[in-house]
Amino acid sequence: MSGNWLRTGTIGLFLALTPSAALMAQSENSATLDTVMVTASRAEEKLREVTGSVSVITEEMIKKSAASDLKQLLRQQGIEVDSGSTGFGSQQPIIRGIRVTSSPGYGDMAAGTIMLLNGRRIGGPSPEFLGLSNIERIEIVRGPSAVQYGASGLGGVINIITRRGDEKTRIRAEAGAGSYDLERFKLAASGQSETGLIDFSFGAGQQYSGDHKTGDGWVWEGSRNGRQLGFNADLGVNFMEGQRLGFNYYYAGVFGSETPNMASIPSHFNPGKPDFTGMTSGEATVSNLAVTYEGASEDRAWNWMGRVNAGKYLYETTPWTKAGGWGAPSATNTDMKNLTATLGYDPGGIFALSGGLDYLLYDIETGGTEPKYENFGAFLSGKLRFFDDSLIFSAGGRFDSFHIEQGGGLGADQTRNETNFSPSVGVAYLPLDWLKLRANYSQGFRMPVPTQMFYRQSGAYTYLENMDLKPEKSKTWEVGLDVNYDFFSGSLTYFHSKYVDKIQSTTVAPTIYRNENLKGATMAGYELALSADLGQAFNKDFTLRPYFNMTYMPTLRNDDYSGNGWSVQDTLGDDTFPFVSEMTMSYGLDFFEPNIDLMVNVNATYFGKKLMAVWAPVTFARTLLYHTPGTVASVTLEKGLWEFENMGKLKVRAEVNNVFDKYLEQYIEYPGPGRNFYLGLIYEY
Repeated sequence: MSGNWLRTGTIGLFLALTPSAALMAQSENSATLDTVMVTASRAEEKLREVTGSVSVITEEMIKKSAASDLKQLLRQQGIEVDSGSTGFGSQQPIIRGIRVTSSPGYGDMAAGTIMLLNGRRIGGPSPEFLGLSNIERIEIVRGPSAVQYGASGLGGVINIITRRGDEKTRIRAEAGAGSYDLERFKLAASGQSETGLIDFSFGAGQQYSGDHKTGDGWVWEGSRNGRQLGFNADLGVNFMEGQRLGFNYYYAGVFGSETPNMASIPSHFNPGKPDFTGMTSGEATVSNLAVTYEGASEDRAWNWMGRVNAGKYLYETTPWTKAGGWGAPSATNTDMKNLTATLGYDPGGIFALSGGLDYLLYDIETGGTEPKYENFGAFLSGKLRFFDDSLIFSAGGRFDSFHIEQGGGLGADQTRNETNFSPSVGVAYLPLDWLKLRANYSQGFRMPVPTQMFYRQSGAYTYLENMDLKPEKSKTWEVGLDVNYDFFSGSLTYFHSKYVDKIQSTTVAPTIYRNENLKGATMAGYELALSADLGQAFNKDFTLRPYFNMTYMPTLRNDDYSGNGWSVQDTLGDDTFPFVSEMTMSYGLDFFEPNIDLMVNVNATYFGKKLMAVWAPVTFARTLLYHTPGTVASVTLEKGLWEFENMGKLKVRAEVNNVFDKYLEQYIEYPGPGRNFYLGLIYEY
């Protein structure tokens, strides 16, 4: 009954806040869905032609946010980021309930959501490693994206797009300090040569924070984030009209990040504030260099792109205890190489085609083995447009072949070859320029990583091989509508996802495990996004924009009760799926008054009930329980102080995170920071 009430109320709220057709017909300044460009299909296209669900975090939204890294930004936008019981390096975004078993150090091979930089893979580090300097926008594709991007896009894709230089020279520098020994420094600049031959941009940042204080007032030892470094640079040579040779370099590092051990955590088994007995210290770096050639014919009907990129992902953890000191480090070293070529034809008429080839290679060193992951993919997609482009059909398919080796020899070297085909099909109908109705079906898949298929030992634990382990797959259909009118925008989507052959570690005997395919899971629910600029609605100079984003999944169900994995949930009912919130919400208010150069953002994020597991220290006995992380609020303020004639301006920035000092646990028994503050100065040119 409550689910039906919420479902009806959600749709009613959307319709109530959507301006009437009569009001819109009277406006001569109607914004249309032609005005926004996205990269949901690996090529720029009008939002009106995208048949799936896409959202964009703009540069202005990033500036207004109190987030200091991608993990915090996604959470403030209502996207769940699973912290994982292993802490450092295991964090992964969760889109539409798709959460895969984490394998820290394996990057996007072990992810349910692909994270891209300017459309390319960079090894898939945890979002806690990625800063926000020099980012133009972040595009989020919700739903499987295997046709466009290949393996691992079971839940969706997050594409981080950095700024390219243009005719306007920009400089932004920031320095500040805050709670928990926080230090923050940022610098970004972009521009173009007078002739336009050369464009450039770069961004750099450094941040350090120590052990944080929780919402109930005690300092949680072994919880520091450590020092985060980030740098990205982009250089382009525009040697002919529509032709660009680009060089893009990215580096991010985290040093001295800590996660307390289980005995140091207040828990279901260990209430109160326990003594600090130990922790795990982690370091990680990711670096990537890409050379890209982009071009188009004089009439823009043909476009092409070729790119080669290579990078490294280093991940290391070292345990420490009061009793025994430092233990032996565990490290994963990944070399990544990627070749991509695409070709598109869109003369602006009834049809458009695009296709491409991808080659991806990961060479890994970890735990005495040298796994290798090789992937070749080819894709083709197309569109048909009818009735003055008001009815658009899209379809696509992708073929992938994989070669995976264990290497380095625990026993005989082992190999695995696999192929996969992924289809997608969709339709969009625009009865009015400001209204789009859409439907889409797509599939995603993820190959098992070497540690899940091959024999290995980790300390006292043995993992048996399973060469018959199948790839995980997601099959999703969705229907929705988008409104983009003048001061108002909104989106409503219903989705139904079937998660097939989910990989789960199962117990064969004490300390002996094997990964198995479960039948899978079913996730279904609603996504809602609303915003309105009231200043624009009443022709005022200021911006006053309330916004609301929600994902509600009344169906979160495991389909496997065969004695493996999470089958013990039988006693809790059918709709039981671990570590995923039934509901997430992000809502707030943006205010900007240009006459006094004042910006204020108030944001609240709610994460609802989810099934969690807690393990007893020493015995590791498991208890299942429901946990609600709750709501956390933040406030950001920027105020212009001085403006120098033709020399830029100076601003002050203040942030308050966790305004109401809530005791917040995204992942149960790992409490986040209590109320904390930041104050800094910004120079803008």
